Amino acid sequence: MKTILSASILFIFLCATVSQSAAFDYQWEIDETPEGQESVTVVEPVHVTIFDEPFEISSHSASLWLMKRYSVHIGTEWSGAHAYKLLQTFESIPQHRNHPVSFWKLSDSHIKDDIEIDFQGDTMFVTVAEEAFTYAKPLLAEIEGVRGRYFSKRLHRAVVRFVTDNGEDREAIERILQKRFAVSVNVPDYKKLTQFTTWEDAGRFMEFKNEELLALISMFEEYPQGMLKTPGLKYLVRRLDGTVHPRYPQAAAVAWVTAEYIEFMESAFKGAGYDSIHRLILHEKAHFLWAHLFDEQLKQDWIELGGWYRNPDDVNGWSTTKQTEFVSAYAHGINPDEDMAESISFYIVRPDKLRSRAPAKYEFIQNRIMHGTRYISQIREDLTFEVYNLYPDYIYPGRIIRIAIQVEGEPEEDKQITIELEIHREGELDSATGSYIRIYSKKDTYFEVYLVPIDSQGKRIPVGHVFRGHAKLSRFAPNGYWAPDSISLSDVHGNERHGSQTDYGWKLYIDNPLEDCEAPKYVPNSMQLSLSKATTSDGKPYQVLTASWEVIEKSGMGSVDAALNDTFRETHSKFNYGGYDNEINRAVVKFNFPEYMPSSVYSLNHVGMRDIALNRARIYFTDSPKDEAPKTIEIKTENPDYEPPVLDVNRITIKAEPTIPEEPNGETVVDISFWIKDNISGYDYASMDLRDPHGVNHNFWHYPEGYRDMYFPGDPTIFKEYHQRIVLPVGSVPGTWGLAYMGLRDKAGNGVRLNFTEIVRFKVDDGTVYSKSDVNEDGKINILDLVLVAAFDTAIERADVNGDGVVNILDIVAVASHLNEEDIAAPGTNRITADQIQSLLTQAIQANDGSAAFRKGIRALQNLLLSLRPETTALLPNYPNPFNPETWIPYQLANASDVQITIYDMSGSIIRTLVLGHRSAGYYTDRDRAAYWDGRNGLGERTASGVYYYHLQADTVSFLRKMVILK
Repeated sequence: MKTILSASILFIFLCATVSQSAAFDYQWEIDETPEGQESVTVVEPVHVTIFDEPFEISSHSASLWLMKRYSVHIGTEWSGAHAYKLLQTFESIPQHRNHPVSFWKLSDSHIKDDIEIDFQGDTMFVTVAEEAFTYAKPLLAEIEGVRGRYFSKRLHRAVVRFVTDNGEDREAIERILQKRFAVSVNVPDYKKLTQFTTWEDAGRFMEFKNEELLALISMFEEYPQGMLKTPGLKYLVRRLDGTVHPRYPQAAAVAWVTAEYIEFMESAFKGAGYDSIHRLILHEKAHFLWAHLFDEQLKQDWIELGGWYRNPDDVNGWSTTKQTEFVSAYAHGINPDEDMAESISFYIVRPDKLRSRAPAKYEFIQNRIMHGTRYISQIREDLTFEVYNLYPDYIYPGRIIRIAIQVEGEPEEDKQITIELEIHREGELDSATGSYIRIYSKKDTYFEVYLVPIDSQGKRIPVGHVFRGHAKLSRFAPNGYWAPDSISLSDVHGNERHGSQTDYGWKLYIDNPLEDCEAPKYVPNSMQLSLSKATTSDGKPYQVLTASWEVIEKSGMGSVDAALNDTFRETHSKFNYGGYDNEINRAVVKFNFPEYMPSSVYSLNHVGMRDIALNRARIYFTDSPKDEAPKTIEIKTENPDYEPPVLDVNRITIKAEPTIPEEPNGETVVDISFWIKDNISGYDYASMDLRDPHGVNHNFWHYPEGYRDMYFPGDPTIFKEYHQRIVLPVGSVPGTWGLAYMGLRDKAGNGVRLNFTEIVRFKVDDGTVYSKSDVNEDGKINILDLVLVAAFDTAIERADVNGDGVVNILDIVAVASHLNEEDIAAPGTNRITADQIQSLLTQAIQANDGSAAFRKGIRALQNLLLSLRPETTALLPNYPNPFNPETWIPYQLANASDVQITIYDMSGSIIRTLVLGHRSAGYYTDRDRAAYWDGRNGLGERTASGVYYYHLQADTVSFLRKMVILK
């Protein structure tokens, strides 16, 4: 990392003048002009050197452990390394071991979320992306001369989806949360939990949605091992869809570090991309680290690094002397705790932005908090492209040097407000695209104004150094001084400057003797829901739900909004704005329901109201005794759509070309093509994030033909190719860019998120000395170590446990003697195959030297052997099923016996007899050991499509199942 430009800022003196009459004028200018420019830190891609060579172990060993312990059956395409990585991942996830039988195959194609689960009859088939295995096993690596282990949790996320049935199995979810992170989503008493915060009961809350829970698990898992269980954090709660937080209505989540819980609002997830969701989860957990884990010296050092100081005149009690060394406006605008939480979230999810904006903070977190562990975010390689630029713009917008405020209007008139702002100019690169300012009254009401760049004639231009914005304020708005908490400016490249109240002069006085400080009041029990019919301009029908209610308001209504919920947990609220109907004297919000919307009973759970004086009121309609019960109405539709659109993740192409190839200046034409279909309502729009080499996400939207139409033009069920052309501006950061994310939504509001990044972690070798029996150095001695030694491969250096130069039975005994005795004897423990253990046990008995270690190892192997024999004989579902032309028939034997499988047609006639001979006790489930039928009869002829039965005869027991040939 290097900083290519320096800044020289002189001590700043502030000069201001105020003029008050019927109008109000305020002028502020900096007394001495700043010198120089400030720039981001240019970061180079992190170079990782991998030292580990691919390792080979017996696929038979790991695959049979997967089968016995997790009922996972893998195909012949699986290598021993892949099987071992899958076993290792299963072992790391707290779970019951009584999974139904599943058959797994590897795919070299891209797969959404890296895993696809399909049922054919009663049989589960799982396809997992091979690319998820690349960093599943920690690899020995080196970064900048430091050695450590390089790995990701990508396969872990995929297996968690399998174990939890994509989040649907709430018992499995709760087990992972409790065992792995010591938190729960099952709150026994909401009143007790919230007694010192918001004092609410269960009626204000709901269950998390499946994808939300999976996101929580995946992000908690990204923290280092020592931070998985966080002191002071016991519960995660979810507010009811459509409702806002009663104390912090703008918040997406709130961490209550003394009440021991985090609450998430719907806004944390609805419409948000993975980057936002993941960072929010990490951010909220980081507050508990600040409160319960970090010592006072660490906090004080962070405060000094960020230029923070206590300021009683600031609404948040803190200010900072710095303006650019922050990853977001939020990190700059509140306090050092929020700055730390934001920085940690970027350190894990988008580390390059923290490296480029605040390299000193990056190093602080790396060395003082993560103890050397660092994260690298990788974008799918085929979705990356190069941007070339001989003249990049790394310059932050200039400092604010002038502010002019004018208020026009008599005391009892509405006010016209004009705000003009100027920033320091050294050249063209320190310009900005504008500033979005929220301005607060002493009563905490606010209005917003966007300042746009203007030229010397006052005309709007794309970028500039002088900005102007206008706002109208009602004569009933609060009287007195209004001010922003901070002012942020940004340019087209995501370079941002944040100014706090001490960085500029500001006075905005509103002379409003008619001020109205009372919020609109909802008239109890006045809520009404009604349903009517309507048609589009081309004659297509839809229904309209109208919500209306009475309001007591003395000055006049501004805007109203309402949120509806259906009865389905996995859908989000339906939200819309409305207005006040003076003819009927009621607030009115309308919702359109085309025929593809869900059929359900809808409840109105929340309304918001704002009067023209900017006073706000929020009314909850829930099952809580403190709220009015929600009004409900049933809506039936003819063709409800509950499924999101589908993006073909294997048909995304990106082409990028500089507009001036001979002398590139960063302006680049990026063409993205992709294929989408939907089941019913049709694809509506997409959001996509392009990430630059400095970790900045640039968001773009795709709106297809018919975007604003109620009904999709054409057949939505057919894959259609769409194109998006993006022109990156002059000055864009040179280097490798990529498509990091896409979010799709259909016209029914169903959405899907697609993440094209992988978080890879580098854990520094901290000098930990592992037991010789801990072959894989994971801190535990278990079946994973036995599997590695049982490969008898001298290329696996640590498999030679006793250091005699060979890997043999002596090493097996050494590992077995250190296994947990209780775990070995337990029926649900780690296991390898009975044949392997029997062979190893025979060798161990022959080599027994009478020592205590040998006796302990032999006893461990004997216990393992007992645990590996099936308790019962069983005939398992064939796979694939239906099939054409061949299938495999798995089974298991509790005792050795002669085995025969007979296949019958529907009439009971014998089609084929498979005489398998004498088989020892064990599992015959993978394709190497299961019975095989090629779909032919005893004469070698192909059998017809239809239902067939297969019958297992083994000694005195027999079983019957059915299968289907489908041609």
